[in-house]
Amino acid sequence: MFDKIGKSKFMKFVLFITTFAFVGTGIVAIILYKIFGGISGAVAINGKEITFAEINFRANQIRAGLEAQGLTRNTKRFETDILRMAVQQAINDELLYQEAEKESITATDEEVKRYILDMELFKKDGKFSKEKYVQFLKSFSISPQVFEDIIKKKLSIIHLYSILYLGGYITDEEIQALSFLRNASISGKILVVNAPSVDISEKELKEFYEKNKDKFKIKEGEKLVIYRIDIDKIGKDNATKKAKEIYKNLKENKPIEDSSVEKFFEGIYKNDINLPETIKKELEKIEKDKNILFVKTDREIYIGKYLGAGYSYKSFDEVKDSLKEVVSLKKKEKLTDEIYKKLSKIYKNKGLEELANGYNGNISSFENRSITDLALNYSINPIQLEKTLAKGKHILKLKDKVIILEVDSFKFSSDKTGQLVQIKPIMEGMRQETVLKMYLDKLKKNSEIEINPVLKEKLKL
Repeated sequence: MFDKIGKSKFMKFVLFITTFAFVGTGIVAIILYKIFGGISGAVAINGKEITFAEINFRANQIRAGLEAQGLTRNTKRFETDILRMAVQQAINDELLYQEAEKESITATDEEVKRYILDMELFKKDGKFSKEKYVQFLKSFSISPQVFEDIIKKKLSIIHLYSILYLGGYITDEEIQALSFLRNASISGKILVVNAPSVDISEKELKEFYEKNKDKFKIKEGEKLVIYRIDIDKIGKDNATKKAKEIYKNLKENKPIEDSSVEKFFEGIYKNDINLPETIKKELEKIEKDKNILFVKTDREIYIGKYLGAGYSYKSFDEVKDSLKEVVSLKKKEKLTDEIYKKLSKIYKNKGLEELANGYNGNISSFENRSITDLALNYSINPIQLEKTLAKGKHILKLKDKVIILEVDSFKFSSDKTGQLVQIKPIMEGMRQETVLKMYLDKLKKNSEIEINPVLKEKLKL
């Protein structure tokens, strides 16, 4: 990539300065790899690693964007939030890039080159400026290769979007429906009945933890069992015979009951576990469909089986605080259901004041409030509010509260000239966002995502 630039003194200079910038990162990565026996990068997705350099670059860009808007906070929480956004952004992009690879629609090196050379950020007097490019790389402490890789991902994802959003045509009826919601306004009163506060016992938290333990799994390595046959001890012919028996039993998922065969290793294998190099090399080839390991030396035979990913679990104490919020919300949802059932039977025949007194609710009045405004203020799905566009009382159930609307009047202002045209791109954006979220959720569910322990600690995961 960048053939002409790559041959220039400029690029050699860029490579020189960025090499020294990343020596520290490389050493840290190697140390982490040796300590944890896992990934050396920041995140691994389906075996492909995202570097710490890429995460840092993304975090710096997010921070710079927030600073430009005056939204910075000099707190540890703020920095953690930025890091989380950078990691999530990098994970999403890598997942989508891998899909683009599968579809053979990744951006070419020429596309990436052309894109960077055309970036206004690097231009001076209308031409690509080497000095500006160097300054940019230095300011973000990023190498040309990492930057080009990020651009390649972005361009490849744009290619993928063109496939994802085919068939995303917005009809005139849909535009009219959204226009109606945006332009309708109502007047009346609103009663909010919140679910009462709940107490959570240690017993409840532990029960929830045990029932949902799989949600707190942490991949540690690969689960293996390896048997060792001593050729010197039992002879070559006998060793070969036993090896065949063990191989057959492992293939057929039968137990190995021969007491003369040593169980050499059983458990979760990590790279820091000391095994013979010949076995380690074979373990690199092992996978779900080729799950039997066979290694023979002059004096020993090793036969093993890959049993799947090896997991440990976060301890109860580690997740206890986060569980309180989850369990509390679930209890409130049950209480909300009960309140909703009771109020549904009586709300039409009783005044809001009487209902408020009986259920410890709060009443507010509103006049000419838009549907979207009410939805935002009370965390209601705008579609739920469609049925309120009529006089009278309407009851809505949310996760932790019940809302009763008493509508006195509503009105609808007609579209201004060109407003339907303005709504269409909004709806297209909403649809694309929904499609992308569903697509990413599916990719995450079917992918193996591993976060470096040091990064995980910084993210407080």
